[in-house]
Amino acid sequence: MEKDAAESARLQKEAETEAARLQAEKDAAKAARLQQEAEANAAHLQAEKDAAESARLQKEAARLQAEKDAAEIARLKAERDAVEEARLRAMNDSAQEEESQEELRGKKPSLWRTQPGQPELEALRYSADTDLDTPAPAEAAPSAAAVGSGTAPVAWPPKHSPLLAALESLLARAVATTTALQLEGEEIPPYPPTILALARTLCRRVSLTPPTSTPTFASVAATALTTPIDPRSNTSPPATAHHGTRTEPLSPPLAPPRTADPLPAPPKKRQPRRRTRQRSLHCAIYRWLGAPPLSVERPSEADIVEALEGVVSEGSSAPRIHGMSWTPAGHLAIHTRSPFLATQLLPFFPRIDTAIKRHTTRLEGRCVLDVDIPWTWVVLHGVPAKAFWEVMDNEGHGIWTELTSQGYGEEVLKYHPMLKSGRSRDDEDHLSIKLAFTEEGSAKRLLAQSGVFLFGAHCRAVKYRP
Repeated sequence: MEKDAAESARLQKEAETEAARLQAEKDAAKAARLQQEAEANAAHLQAEKDAAESARLQKEAARLQAEKDAAEIARLKAERDAVEEARLRAMNDSAQEEESQEELRGKKPSLWRTQPGQPELEALRYSADTDLDTPAPAEAAPSAAAVGSGTAPVAWPPKHSPLLAALESLLARAVATTTALQLEGEEIPPYPPTILALARTLCRRVSLTPPTSTPTFASVAATALTTPIDPRSNTSPPATAHHGTRTEPLSPPLAPPRTADPLPAPPKKRQPRRRTRQRSLHCAIYRWLGAPPLSVERPSEADIVEALEGVVSEGSSAPRIHGMSWTPAGHLAIHTRSPFLATQLLPFFPRIDTAIKRHTTRLEGRCVLDVDIPWTWVVLHGVPAKAFWEVMDNEGHGIWTELTSQGYGEEVLKYHPMLKSGRSRDDEDHLSIKLAFTEEGSAKRLLAQSGVFLFGAHCRAVKYRP
C-alpha cells in the first residue's frame, strides 16, 4: 500500500514537472512572439517616421528651390528693366541729337565719316577693338577738334575715372557681343535701326573717326619712315605729299583679322566592350525549379559543405568541396577543389539532392544540378494563358509533367512567361514562354519538331533572339 502511494506521488510529481515545463515552453514561445510583434511594430513606426522625415525634407527642398527660382526671376527682371530703361534713354538722346544736328546742318561739319559701303557699326567695332587690344602709344593721338585748333587734348578730372572705367567695360562687352554675332569671314549682318542709332550717338559723343582707306599725309609719312623698302621689289615707294596739303587726322593702323580659336573636337564616345563572363570548371549550380528557399530557410554554409563532403569525398583522402555560395536568384553554387571538376559531381546528384534537402525545409519541388555552362533558349508561342497561370499558381509542376511526357525533362532548367509591356496576365488568351536548355542538342531537337503540345494546344517553337 505504501509502495503504491509512493509510486502515485512520484507520478504526480513527474506530471507536475512536465506540466511546468510545457507551461514554461508555452510562455517562452508567447514571449518570443510578443517580442517579434514588438520588433515588427517598432520597425513599422521607424519606417513611418523615416517616410515622414523624407517627405518633410523633400518639401523643404522644394520650398528652397522655389525661393531660389523666385529670386533668380526677380534678378533677371531687374536686369531686363535696367537694359530697357537704358535703351529708351539712349533712343531719347539719339532723337535729341538728330534734332540738334538738323538745326546745325550746314554750319558745322560732321565728325562721323564713313567709306561708301561700310556700315557705321563696323567702324565702331574696329575702333573699339583697336583701343582695347593694342597697347596705348607714348603720346595719345589728337582728336579731330584738337587737330583743327592746335590745342592739346583736355584731361579728364579724377572724379570721372569710375564712369570711364564703367564705359570701357560696357564697350568691351559690346565688342564681345558683336564678335559672337559676326564670326570671322562672315558677312556683316543687318543690325536693327535701334542699334545703329545708338552706335551713331556713341560715335558722335566720343568723336571717333572710323578707319579710311584713303592715304593721308600722316599715313604716308609714317610708312616712309617706318617701312623699309626692299630693293628687289618692283613696288615703287609711296609718293611724298606736297607742302601745303591739308592734313587729315592720323588713322589708326589696320588691325590684323581676328580669328576665333578653333573649338576642340568632341571626344569620341567609346563603345563599352561587351564582357563575356568566364565560365568556371569548378562550379556547379544546384537549382530549384520552383521557388528557391528564403533567406531564413537557408542552412549554414558549414552544414552544407560537411554534408557534401560526406557524399562526394567518401573513400578519398583529400577534400573535394571548396565551399558554397548563394546566387542572386537564390540557388546554391557548389565550388570544388582542384583537380576535382564540377562535372564529376553529376554522378553524385541523387545523394547530393538528398543531403541538401535534409538540411532545408523545402523538401518538395524538383531540383537539378548543372555545371556552369551556357544555356540555349527556345521560345514557345501559343501557350493557353488561363491553363498556364492556373498551373503556375499551384507551384508549376504541371509544366514539367507536360514536358517530361514528350521527352524533355532533365535538359530544361527553367521557363519564364513573356508578357508584353503594359499588359497584365488576364489580358491575353495565349502567351509565349521561354525555355532554358542545358544541352544544345535537345534545343535543336525541339526546333526540328516545330514545337510541343501544352495543355492540349500545339505551341510553336522558335529560336530565342535577344
